[in-house]
Formats: sequence, structure tokens, C-alpha cells
Amino acid sequence: MPLKFNSAKGVLVVDPIEARNICTTKSSSKIYCLFQIDNKAFRSKTTQLQEHISPKWNEDSQCRFDIDPGVTPLLKIYILERTSGLPKVLGKGELDLVDIFYEKKVDKWTKVPPTGQINIEYTFYQVAPMLPHKQPTRGPSVPVKNPLPNSPTETVTVNKPKISSVDSVFVDDQKEKTRLRKLASKVKRRYERRISLRETEMEQQLQKMTNDELLVFEVNNSPKDKLNNEEIIHRDEEPEGLEEPEVNVYSIESSKLEELDLNSLPFSADSIGSTVVTKLEKVKAEDQRKKRREAKAAYERLSPSAFAIMNRLEQGRAKRDDFRVDNGVSDYKGDGTWGKGRLSDAVYTEGRPVLPPKIPIGMSSEEYYMLNRKEYLEYFQQIL
Repeated sequence: MPLKFNSAKGVLVVDPIEARNICTTKSSSKIYCLFQIDNKAFRSKTTQLQEHISPKWNEDSQCRFDIDPGVTPLLKIYILERTSGLPKVLGKGELDLVDIFYEKKVDKWTKVPPTGQINIEYTFYQVAPMLPHKQPTRGPSVPVKNPLPNSPTETVTVNKPKISSVDSVFVDDQKEKTRLRKLASKVKRRYERRISLRETEMEQQLQKMTNDELLVFEVNNSPKDKLNNEEIIHRDEEPEGLEEPEVNVYSIESSKLEELDLNSLPFSADSIGSTVVTKLEKVKAEDQRKKRREAKAAYERLSPSAFAIMNRLEQGRAKRDDFRVDNGVSDYKGDGTWGKGRLSDAVYTEGRPVLPPKIPIGMSSEEYYMLNRKEYLEYFQQIL
């Protein structure tokens, strides 16, 4: 019994030779073999099956599989009959490939239920050595006859004082924390005192001013021209110690108040254009409607004729067009290949659509339907 292996790398050649006791309803028919390992499948050449004559295949019917690490060592064997419509399954069987990977070349008969059997020659061309499965080795514990006595050493525990990073700089932690608190409170008091003095002066000046004088004060102090970047940087870099000059509001002449246009504004809302706030909701609504139209155009529902597919699949009367499982919605090309289609460009945030059954590479849709009819029925029950 060979050991289990972790990986095998090479080429496996499967050569069908002869089949026996294959049941068929016709006196003469054309049959072929279909071999599958994981998601890859190969079919042999077609041979003639007649009564009382065992079908045989030539050397041209060899199938080659590239075996890589991680491949499941299981070969699925199908014998099918080629007809004008759907292919007919004459037998199914499986074979474990672990023995073949170690023996390299084997000529073996395999049962293909219900009543048949097939003779196949297997040849494995190894590219890299196979790694055997690692098994834990646990040796028996041997008791020691004369164990050595323990040395009479005394364990002395030394309790070292813990030294923190603050102790290496300051003598006392509490004194340092108190000093920092005092400095912070001192700075805070000076800052609050300075703000309170300025607020008191401004409140006193504003109380003495009339409404007209306040309006003139605000208009004269509003910026007339936009500041460039250099002026902004220059003003930001001014030292904090300089104080702004005080404005004497009593020096304003009353004749200037008559020339002032109270309806003038520094800007007009009419000059904003299409970005005005009142038009923002309208722009958003149009954008959402446009996205919905694009999403509906990219989505195609199944035609009403698709509802008749279930009856044909259940009764075994499927047509060739019935195997177009998604009608191009997911851009499935068949034979295990996909295109750059609508699955990646979908606008909907809902769940992805139900994917069709994954057909192995090299197997047709008709063959997959006859071998795995249950998966096809489950898929159509979900989408119809």
C-alpha cells in the first residue's frame, strides 16, 4: 500500500483499449470515452459497438492530463453513445490515481456501472519527485535506570527596585508635576486677562456708537480688493506684539452717511450661475435618473420562452439552444471561459446574479447536462 503524497507533478497518459458488457438499445452504435480530472476533461475517438463484439480503440484515442501539485488524484470515466440528439450515458466509473503515480505504468480493468467494464492503460511521466506524507514519529519513552541526583543548589531571589524613566531625571515625581501645574495655570491666567481687557474696551466703544455710525464703521473696514497670497503670508508672519491702531468713530462726518447706498452688496447672487444652491437638488435628481436609465439598459431579463425550458429539461427533451444558460447576461462564453461582460460593469448594488453550473474545460454543455442533470435543474429553478 503506497504512502499518501502531498504533491505530484508530471503528465498522465490515459489510453482506452477495450470495453465489455456495455448496454445499448441499438444493435450497432458509435461510442466514445470521456475522462475528467478536476475541471479538465478529454474525450477519445469514436469506435463502433456491435452485438457480441467488444468495442476497441486505437492508439489515436490517448488523452493527456497535466498533473500539477494540488490536483485531486481521482479520474472520472464516462462511456457515452453519440446520437443525432443528446448523447446517451452508457456507464460511469471512478479510479483512484495514487497507485498509478507510484507504479508509473499500469494496465487495469475498471468497472463502469451498471454492467460494463473497461480496460485502460495508464502511464505517468514524472517531472518532479513526489513528497511523501509526513507522519508524526513518536518513539517509546525508555525509563532511566539510574537517574542523576539533582544538584543541591539554593535559589536566591533578589528583589531589584523598579526604576522609572522619570526617576532617572527628576528626584521627586510629585514636585515636578506640581511645578508644571503652576506654570500652566500662570500662562492661562495671563491669556484670559488679555482677552478680557480687549473685550471690555470694544464693548465700551460699541455702546457709545449709534446705529448709523456702526454701519459706516463696518463698510469702511470691509476689504475692497482681494488679497494675493504674498500679502496673506506677510500678514500671517507679523509678530504678535504689534497692536492694531484704534479707530476714532467720532471723527466720521455725518455728510458721508447720505452718500452711502445701503442696498449695495459686495457680491450678487445672480452672478453665481448654474451652481446656485436652489438648483443643486435638481442636478442631483437628473443625475440619479440618468444612472437608473443606464442600469436598466445594461440589464436584460429572460424572454417568456425561457419558462418552457424546465419541462424540456425534466423530460430529457432539451434542445441545443436550451444550454445557453444565461442568454448572454453574464457573458459566459462556454467551455469554462468568461468574457469581460456585465458582471464587472453592473450598476446595481444588490447581490450578484446566480452563476450557471461550471462546465469542465473540454466538456460540452450537452454532455454536462446528461451527466449532471440535477445541477442544471437547480440553476433554472433559481432564475426562472
